[in-house]
Amino acid sequence: MPTPLYDPFPKYLQIRDILLRRFAGLAEGTRLPTEADLSAEFMVSRVTIRNVLNTLAEEGVIARRPRLGTYLLKPPPPPLDDRLTGPIEDMTALGLPAWTQAIDHGFVPAAADVAAALGLAAAVEIYRVRRVRFLSGGPLLVLEAFFPEDIGHLLAGHRREGSLFVPILQELLGNDVREDYQQIDALTASAEMAQHLQIDPGAAVLCVKRLFVDGAGRAIAYFKTNFRADRYFYSIKLPKPAPGSGSRRQPPNGTNRPSPERF
Repeated sequence: MPTPLYDPFPKYLQIRDILLRRFAGLAEGTRLPTEADLSAEFMVSRVTIRNVLNTLAEEGVIARRPRLGTYLLKPPPPPLDDRLTGPIEDMTALGLPAWTQAIDHGFVPAAADVAAALGLAAAVEIYRVRRVRFLSGGPLLVLEAFFPEDIGHLLAGHRREGSLFVPILQELLGNDVREDYQQIDALTASAEMAQHLQIDPGAAVLCVKRLFVDGAGRAIAYFKTNFRADRYFYSIKLPKPAPGSGSRRQPPNGTNRPSPERF
């Protein structure tokens, strides 16, 4: 099995984002958790946490004082609407050392799951683009992007290697382009996927599927982003329950779901 060679920059990026969102609701001067506490919470090394905190200190968000701890210096503003953002967009915005390598692009018959996602007939011709995204010296993800044929012809005429698709779609179709849903699957790498990600066949892969629609609700783009599981994790911030609603709610229709305390 290959030896991991890369620093966990995607985890670093997401931990930074989680902490910034937490800090937005705190008062200036609030004492913050220690490196050891955060390391245990996120299940990463203290070196990773230290890098995150040092970056936040350099940005003027927190202050770190020997023997006195870490304090919130300047609460960040609440996060903006991020429905059109994702890992690739975040890495680009933060200036992280990421780059893209093309695998292939062109018109192909739609696989059954892709056709269903785009609301098209099975095997109809679609435009497919596949890329490998590298971060900090090694492969992080394989992106598979699928578009209806007419959208594909537009994109083929405006193809810019490594460019982000959503801004191009907004440029071509107007700003009324939105993400309709996400689905996250735990998969194992095929031989081809393993070759692109430089992992063993059958190794764990996290697949994030995203569907984008236009103002009329028509599906215009379907993305499958296949991440190396050892270089990326996915997190969301859940809202607090409304006062009086209780801390537990029964699932609908009498279905049973695993208790989160078991995991």
